[in-house]
Amino acid sequence: MKSLCIAILVLIAGVSVQGKPHVAWTNDLAVMSFNRAGAVTSLKERSTGRELVGKGVFLFAGAAGRCVYPNRFDALGGGSYRWSFPNDGGSVTLKAESFGPGWSFEVTGCNVPEISALYFSWLYPVCTNWNGKVLNMLSDEASGVIVRSPEPETGMFRRAGNQLFLRVLKDEAGGFIGRRGGIVAGPRSQLQEAMRKMTLHFGVYHTDLSGAWSLGNPRVRGSYFFTELSPGSSDDWIDLAERGGFDTIHMHNAGSRGHFTPTSVLYPRGYEDFALCADLVHEAGMHVSMHTLTACINPRDPWITPVCSTDLIDRCTHTLARPLGEDDAEMIVAELPEKHHDIIHSYGSNGNTFRIGTELVQYTGIRREKPYAFTGIRRGAFGTRKGGTYPAGTEIHYLLQRYDAFYPKPHSPLAEAQAEAIATAFRTGRIDQIYFDGSEGLGSRYAIDSVRLGIARKLGPHALIEGSCSNEMNWWYLSRFGAWDHALWGAKLFQDQHSRDVERIRKGDLLEPQMGWWCPRQADGKARGHFLDEMEYFAAKISAADSSMSLQGVDMRRQRITPFSITRQLTVLGWYERLRMAGAFTGGALEQNDHLYRVLSDHGSKNGRHSWDPMLVLMALVGD
Repeated sequence: MKSLCIAILVLIAGVSVQGKPHVAWTNDLAVMSFNRAGAVTSLKERSTGRELVGKGVFLFAGAAGRCVYPNRFDALGGGSYRWSFPNDGGSVTLKAESFGPGWSFEVTGCNVPEISALYFSWLYPVCTNWNGKVLNMLSDEASGVIVRSPEPETGMFRRAGNQLFLRVLKDEAGGFIGRRGGIVAGPRSQLQEAMRKMTLHFGVYHTDLSGAWSLGNPRVRGSYFFTELSPGSSDDWIDLAERGGFDTIHMHNAGSRGHFTPTSVLYPRGYEDFALCADLVHEAGMHVSMHTLTACINPRDPWITPVCSTDLIDRCTHTLARPLGEDDAEMIVAELPEKHHDIIHSYGSNGNTFRIGTELVQYTGIRREKPYAFTGIRRGAFGTRKGGTYPAGTEIHYLLQRYDAFYPKPHSPLAEAQAEAIATAFRTGRIDQIYFDGSEGLGSRYAIDSVRLGIARKLGPHALIEGSCSNEMNWWYLSRFGAWDHALWGAKLFQDQHSRDVERIRKGDLLEPQMGWWCPRQADGKARGHFLDEMEYFAAKISAADSSMSLQGVDMRRQRITPFSITRQLTVLGWYERLRMAGAFTGGALEQNDHLYRVLSDHGSKNGRHSWDPMLVLMALVGD
């Protein structure tokens, strides 16, 4: 249905919508005009008169594989507007208001029969140089158009590089009434302040380091160092972090997946040792960060075994066609098993686990001919208690599995309890920063947005937040964006490609970029490792972009003594990072900082050996 709706939309949007405006909305930055069918005919920047959109369908609905479009638009007074559909097809009512530099609106009525989706705020901006995938903005050097929602139930989307819109799915959101959105359009110089006002207007969770407060924030400029911090190793980790110029120590494997209990091998006294490590880092003048695989619940967590929670996300459900006894080798089902069923449980698989009541049942084979069955059944998987014989007709739930973990349903008591467990670790350790890793494991945009927001809003107003799989909803509380996993080969080419994201993130998403996670690799069975000049190249790129970065892959638990090659790489990185954080690079140096690496390595080579030339370094740093 979605593709059909979009195809029809394109055809209708291609029709000219010229003529005298029927209704105009005005705010401090722009004027948006509608025709009598409720299509947008213009969105003009007030200060310049620039037209910011091209085509004009603003709102339509999807029903049973087709799309329905309004043919009448009325202003009802008091900020309410109604889009009516032909042939007595019902109407949608929005209440709109200006919050200064933008508009907000809320669905207050919808009686269009049998629709499953509502699309609104569909705009075709003409400023399309920068595609903001997290902010949901299209912009160029002069202007930008932003379409956002403050809630997970209303999805934010971009399409074909020139369209922005909001979508509500009835089943996902529980209905259309109350769904909200907002639009900001105007000069680039005013977009950040406009988004601050939108954030406050909606009352959506954010921190003083996130969203509209990220760009240019001194605290967000710092970098972090992945560690396996423990009380006994804290001095060594702090020394390495200071050597590399980091302002934050990242406690990587700090807690279990699920209850987030502090890892016993690192923190044998639990939260007491966890908080002690954080205190030692703070005393050294650095910030503390913690890592979590977002919402992952290990199959051995108390929420799973011995009594499994019924609040876990399903991929699908089946129905027992015959009773299932405790000693049966096959589980006969009424429905044809779907293609996404795996037959193993592994870190990257879909898993092979069903939940029946509070028991987990695994299988090792699938029969897709009648009678349909899952074979090689093992009852009481992961130590769960067996539930006896299950009668025919019992619903069985194929659990969403990724990263050796199951996941809580959005807004469920389990999701709330897990969010509180992570927040407890954050508060107990007096943590400053968190990374939401592996969010894609939750399986859908709505689950990612809902569950992550549930955790984030418990972290307080000063948290610095990063995360993978950062959908549009996450922009409100995201402080930095852009980390990639590091490369084994082609280190300089990788950095060249990664650095291209810096301008896109700043201009497209109004966020500070993150140029990690780099790694000072040693030679091993996979690759030759990274050379010293490759680390310097990375450092020069970071300095050129004045971007945050992060470093992983140093493991003192296995190596005991940090290899000299790693220490040297951290030392070179620290030379650049301390100068960057001190603001020692002048404007002239920054203009040429992409060539800084060549200045230092070419002119600093003596007898074939790399060395620093103080005079040339000084010229590179301060010379215009």
